[in-house]
Amino acid sequence: MTETTGILNGVRVLDLSRMLSGPYCTMMLADHGAEVIKIESGTGDTSRANGPFRDDDPDHLWAGYFVSLNRSKKSVTLDLKTPDGKAAFCTLVRDVDVLVENFRPGVMERLGLSYEYLATLNPRLVYGAVRGFGDPRSGQSPYADWPCYDVVAQAMGGLMAITGPDAASPTKVGPGVGDIFSGMMMAFGLMAALRHADATGAGQFVDVAMYDAMISLCERAVYLNDFTGTVPGPEGNNHPFLAPFGLFGARDGAVALGIVDDAFWRALAGVMQGDALVCDPRFSTRAARAENRQVLNTLDGPILQSRIDTKTWRSDPLWAAANSPRHDQRPACRRAQYAEYYCQSRQSRQTVAGGVKSTEVWSSPNAGCSLPPQTRRRQRSLFNANRAPTNVRSKQKSPARSLWQLCHGDHGGGHAAGRWNAAWLYCKFVHFSLARSTSGVNLYREDGLKL
Repeated sequence: MTETTGILNGVRVLDLSRMLSGPYCTMMLADHGAEVIKIESGTGDTSRANGPFRDDDPDHLWAGYFVSLNRSKKSVTLDLKTPDGKAAFCTLVRDVDVLVENFRPGVMERLGLSYEYLATLNPRLVYGAVRGFGDPRSGQSPYADWPCYDVVAQAMGGLMAITGPDAASPTKVGPGVGDIFSGMMMAFGLMAALRHADATGAGQFVDVAMYDAMISLCERAVYLNDFTGTVPGPEGNNHPFLAPFGLFGARDGAVALGIVDDAFWRALAGVMQGDALVCDPRFSTRAARAENRQVLNTLDGPILQSRIDTKTWRSDPLWAAANSPRHDQRPACRRAQYAEYYCQSRQSRQTVAGGVKSTEVWSSPNAGCSLPPQTRRRQRSLFNANRAPTNVRSKQKSPARSLWQLCHGDHGGGHAAGRWNAAWLYCKFVHFSLARSTSGVNLYREDGLKL
């Protein structure tokens, strides 16, 4: 296996976890350079049997579910119920920084491999446990012994109660966020505990409950209940106190629309119905739009459905008005500020986590964009397709690849779909367009010139 050079290079992790939450956590650590040693029993991780399988894998050994979560990891088979397996495992524990497992409470204790015992072998050990309802060390839950998969966490944690068209139709969020978000929180907790171990020489037990993670993810429901005394319910594709903010029908599909600032509302209202809607006191301020959001959402839908075609949206008067040089410059300036922030954040992520290829997104500025001259100059200092970008604050070279290199053969790893999606989102933002080709992704400026 090729040695990594990410920010976590030198950190060694034992991964006893299965299915999604724990493997997602350790995948993130591996993506950032940690050496992750996955330990499985003779029957292997449960997810190996989940599928889907490729046609050239007739024995069904490499399920897509398993492969996607366990990339960049080393693999060891150990039977922790045997003396030899335990001895080998304890030898590994003495020389690692992190251990991650997602068994139900008591499993490791029954094996004689509790955190307290392992800490005697390695006092610096950071031990991470993802449980459905937490570990008794952090407080006893009446559901501690219940099994918990993603759908259970979403249901009991409240996420399904605020998702869907109405209160009678609680709806599961598509991806397995009950597992994924728990794994992300565990990865963050492990990083904090590693910092503590570096400073003090003492490890810690890090406990993440999937139930708690879902409550954290439902943060809006918590403060709405605290401030208003209401129990939030599902809003469909709308927002409980911002409008228009949601998904609206278009001529050939749907368009996602989020209006927060009053200036954005005036721009939208002006092209929808002109001054009459712009000056309507029911919608002129954010608070007024919130109070009258039902009326506003009902009004917006038919107008947008009659005017917007998602395939040709740039030729629509709404797009033209929003991007006209005569239009208020604040949205354009905000676009430029966002572009600048986006690039700096991409630089810092490359610097902090050098192995993350899927987030390296760079391009040249759009010379035709109607931005203030000083903004265009700042943009040009950030982008160059032929050299590493320059950080505006530090003026130092970044090791990030250009978008052209990233999309045309110099991939260097990472997920191709993720690279394409990130590139598309960014280029769409700064007024570029992308077109697929058999060799990768081609970039075109709006004037038709190929980059």
